[in-house]
Amino acid sequence: MDMNGKDRMVQMSKKWLTDSLFELMEEKPYQDITVTMITNHAQLSRRTFYRYFKDKNTLLLNYREQIWNQYFEIIKTKIKASKKLSYNLIINTVFGFLWEHRDRMRILIQQDLFLSLFIPKTSEMLFIYDHFNMPWHIHGNRDQIVAVLDFVIGGYFNVAKRWLMEKHPKDPGQLAVTLSKAIFKLNQNK
Repeated sequence: MDMNGKDRMVQMSKKWLTDSLFELMEEKPYQDITVTMITNHAQLSRRTFYRYFKDKNTLLLNYREQIWNQYFEIIKTKIKASKKLSYNLIINTVFGFLWEHRDRMRILIQQDLFLSLFIPKTSEMLFIYDHFNMPWHIHGNRDQIVAVLDFVIGGYFNVAKRWLMEKHPKDPGQLAVTLSKAIFKLNQNK
């Protein structure tokens, strides 16, 4: 889909504002950053900011939506290609994706925003749940499945948080193999 000049300018303005927020978060706490600081750093007007965002929290949530949309597009492509996903494919995709975005993920971790931005989205992962089978899967109602996803995904994102902040992190594939072995070993011990 081709974007016209106005659409491209909207996308670029949003990108510049997001980039500015992250650059500022490298220097100071998120709570100390103002919309004026963001717009000055982006060399855009406050009016432009408020045309797209209610406040800096909305800007950060917009970033989260962009990241999740990118991730889900990758997963949807993999689902179309194979119909049933393997655990190894899912876990490699998760850690590979986080690794690609590690610079911003590290900033979010340092600002104590990483888990609060990503964990609440587990309910959106229900469609993935139906496309691969794991030992922890249950056949229950939506609330029960969301609880299981919260538990499992919460663990993965806590591992990711620690891993992304390591001075010399393992390759994402190595981490996925380690977790995969542990999960399958747990299943053998039931």
